[in-house]
Amino acid sequence: MNNKLIIILAFLCFLSGYFYMNNNIKDKPSYSFSKDVDKMDTSSYSKLYKDENLIIVNILGEINKPDMYLLERGATLKDIIQIAGGAVEDADLNSLDMDRKLLDKETIIVPKIKKNKEDNNYKDLININKADKETLKIIPGVGDAIAQNIIDYRENISLFYSISDIKNVDKIGEKLFQKIKNFITVN
Repeated sequence: MNNKLIIILAFLCFLSGYFYMNNNIKDKPSYSFSKDVDKMDTSSYSKLYKDENLIIVNILGEINKPDMYLLERGATLKDIIQIAGGAVEDADLNSLDMDRKLLDKETIIVPKIKKNKEDNNYKDLININKADKETLKIIPGVGDAIAQNIIDYRENISLFYSISDIKNVDKIGEKLFQKIKNFITVN
C-alpha cells in the first residue's frame, strides 16, 4: 500500500511540474538557442515549441549577439535587436523598418553602413527610399523641389529598386544623376 502511495505521489509531482513548466513558457518572451542547435533546421525548433504564439527568428550581421531567438508572435525588428544585445556601432539601422512585425523562421541580416569611398570624408550614403526632405537636400544638387519630387515619386508611384531608378523622378536627368549617384543608396 505504501509503495502504491509513493508511486502515485511521485506521478502527481511529475504532472504538476510538467504543467507548471508548460504554462510558464508564455511568461518568458524570448529565448536564445545555443550555437550547437544553430545547425538544426528551423522546422525542428517548431516541433519543440508547439505554442502558436511563439515564433523563431534568426538574426545575423552587425549585431552584438547573433543567434536564433524564440519570440512571441507580434514581436518587431526593434524587439529582437534589443534582445540580441543591440546593434554594433557600424550597423545601418536606418535601412531597416524597425516597427516591422517578424515572421516565423525568418532570418534577418543587419547590414553594415555603406561608406562613400569617393568622398574623402566618408559620409554615409543617403537612402532615397527612407530619407525625409531635409536629409535629401544634403545631396549635392538636390533642393526643396527635387527633394519633394523624390518623396512624391516613392510614395505615389514606386520605391526605388536601384539608384538609377531615381532618373524616373521629374527634374532628375542623366546629368544630375551622375552628380548624385555616389551619395545615394536604395537599401
